[in-house]
Amino acid sequence: MEGISEFAKLFKERDNKPYLGPQLGTVQSKFPDIKISLGDNVLLTKKNLYFSSHITKHFEREFEIEAKEVKFEQEMPSITKYQSKGKIKYKDVLKKGDKVILIPTTDEQKYYVIDKVVKV
Repeated sequence: MEGISEFAKLFKERDNKPYLGPQLGTVQSKFPDIKISLGDNVLLTKKNLYFSSHITKHFEREFEIEAKEVKFEQEMPSITKYQSKGKIKYKDVLKKGDKVILIPTTDEQKYYVIDKVVKV
């Protein structure tokens, strides 16, 4: 009977934890020493967090714009094309008090910061 109990314990230990799903965190301090609280008892620091690239400090994104202007002169349309390329630099994307979406790893030791959220 003892062998059966040990066998049952092994199965129980193997059981997967239930998936928690996305969590709501609150930024307590901004970059570079960012801290995000998860509820009242957990404070996450940089060592526990992975960030989506678009919300990191001073991230840059390239842009490209293409536009057309059509003018009608003496019933003959003329089309002028405009193109522009450049970079947009965002600063202080996350500030104290901002709410963020957190997704935990299966062991709940690391969290992915997906995006900032707002309530409307």
